[in-house]
Amino acid sequence: MDTDRNLLAGVLAVQADLIDRQQFIEACLLWAGRKSVPLVDLLIERKWIVEADRSHLEYLVNRKLALHSGDSRASLAGAPEDLRRSLAAIDDVEIRNSVAALPSRPDRNVAETTIFSVGAESRYERGALHATGGIGRVWKAEDRTLGRIVALKELRPERAADDALRAQTEILKSILQSMADGVVVADSDGHFILWNPAADRMVGIGITSAPTDEWSDRYGCFLPDGKTLYPPHELPLARAMRGELVDDVEVIIRNAEVPEGRVLSVNATPLRDADGKSGGSVAVFRDITERKHAEQAVQQSETLYFSLLEKLPLLVTRKDLDGRFTFGNRRFCDEVGKSPEEILGMTDFDFYPPDFAAKYRADDRRVVESGKSLETIEDHVEPGGEKLVVQVIKTPIFEAEQHVIAVQCVCWDVRAQQRLQQELAAMKNEVVELREQLERQTAQRMP
Repeated sequence: MDTDRNLLAGVLAVQADLIDRQQFIEACLLWAGRKSVPLVDLLIERKWIVEADRSHLEYLVNRKLALHSGDSRASLAGAPEDLRRSLAAIDDVEIRNSVAALPSRPDRNVAETTIFSVGAESRYERGALHATGGIGRVWKAEDRTLGRIVALKELRPERAADDALRAQTEILKSILQSMADGVVVADSDGHFILWNPAADRMVGIGITSAPTDEWSDRYGCFLPDGKTLYPPHELPLARAMRGELVDDVEVIIRNAEVPEGRVLSVNATPLRDADGKSGGSVAVFRDITERKHAEQAVQQSETLYFSLLEKLPLLVTRKDLDGRFTFGNRRFCDEVGKSPEEILGMTDFDFYPPDFAAKYRADDRRVVESGKSLETIEDHVEPGGEKLVVQVIKTPIFEAEQHVIAVQCVCWDVRAQQRLQQELAAMKNEVVELREQLERQTAQRMP
């Protein structure tokens, strides 16, 4: 194992406030006897850091190495003196040699390391060094403007940048912790390096060491049919590892922790380094189970609705605000001799005599303008010329904002009903006439 790199990871963990100095030294003592295991793994093993901290430490290590052209020893040279002394006291040849070979910490002069505001150089006369520690040294100085002794704090740019990075990292961690969407990050080898709490809740099983080809089986990932196990290398996160952008892919999760099943909508994208090379992938997903159930309920309702429209002896149409047909059931299409697709965009003037079509259009406008239904019995002429008497019910269709967006018409032939009513009326008249005749005959026979 690279001793310098492992020590560097530990030093950065201390500086990032992930562990304290004592934990770092204890971890080094453990690592001296188990050098086949990375120091970071030992920190996780002892529960001093969590798995999610690994990626943060790797970033800090890589950033530090980049500043020193990949030289681990040069990167370690910034380790504080007290940590150097503690490391040198560990009974391990490699650790001692690594510390002994470190260059001395640079004794930068104030002119090079102290950051002043505009005009500070002329205002302050620096004196003796007062104290060291923290993010820089403290110098006594005379404030020429106030005429008294003050303290000037040295700010080392590198440490200040680390503090800013740490603050940004904490903000990012806080965002990830509070997000309602699940977030999962994997490195270029398919090892999970981050799962936020929402991901744990949705999937039911948190971060594991399962390789890519076992993801579907380990987490219970299924295709939208809910029966077929998702091909592991076609999962959104795996596809993003290969450089693909993946949008709104549905994955069903069903495992021992989520036995009822859960539908996730997943977006995934590759992660790239400064040179544009793939460095892993990130998936963001949300639970759409309730939405899918609602969609299925609506679909079932629509299926039943359209089934009834096709079976009932009714003509059913729907027109937009310009009078163009947007729907017609099979019985209506048979009447006008067109297929459901052919009637789309056509109007009443394409099927009926102009005077009838104009009346139908005027009735549609009344429904749209009033927002109320219209019910009437009227004459109707089929495209073939046959005259009918139909009962018509026209109703407005509203959008979510309660604006009328269409008119639906239901009508049916009432000639048979009218004939029946006429026959019943005639029979009633005959009964009345027979009764009156019987009463007259009875009256004539009485003495």
